[in-house]
Amino acid sequence: MALRRAEPTRPLSLWTRRSESLPAIERALPGCHAATDLASSVADAELVVICTSPRSIEELCQALVGCVPPDAVVTDAGSVKT
Repeated sequence: MALRRAEPTRPLSLWTRRSESLPAIERALPGCHAATDLASSVADAELVVICTSPRSIEELCQALVGCVPPDAVVTDAGSVKT
């Protein structure tokens, strides 16, 4: 959301596992390409930020192999709270 406010013309894509989440994403981030297809969501990415539970990060990273451009930066926002 901060990126959308700072650079409203920069292309922004968001992937979700659940199609029922798409309308809420599109309302919150107008102009954002929201999809349930991971490959199309990251095909032209410069930056990929993974925001999911720590136990899902490895599986998602494996799914990203071959989908993310080779020069893209991939990072995560996962954290473990104790």
